[in-house]
Amino acid sequence: MNIARDIPADGVRNTIFVPEDICQARGILPRQLWEEGHRAEASQVLLDLVRLADREVRAAQEYILDLPWYKFRLRLFCLWPLLMSQDTLALLAKDPAAALAGRVKITRSQVRRIVWTTTATCWSNLALRFQFGSRNNLLQKHLREAIA
Repeated sequence: MNIARDIPADGVRNTIFVPEDICQARGILPRQLWEEGHRAEASQVLLDLVRLADREVRAAQEYILDLPWYKFRLRLFCLWPLLMSQDTLALLAKDPAAALAGRVKITRSQVRRIVWTTTATCWSNLALRFQFGSRNNLLQKHLREAIA
């Protein structure tokens, strides 16, 4: 997820962490990710990275649900960065061209909401599935809209 989110900052430092094969599949070279003339292709590369991260996030969700409910500290330790990354992925997918122009971050109020809701619900797999599901659905919606 950080590779996708940090593409603009990496461009300033002239560093590239995006795999070359993902760029090649979209018809550009990694060094062209920051060029205005390749914004459409770079946006597709970013969306490919978001899709890849989404698969990993879903595996992490299952891992967290497999943790015993009474290991709430461990669950929270895993939940907070996972949900923050999911919210960031949704922002990236919502407007990939804008994400390529500047660094995307969730708001402090989103962070506080994540901490508060997970502290209250980390005991319940049903409640966590609801939180995961709403985020998964939002990301899929943004990805569908990006294709259209």
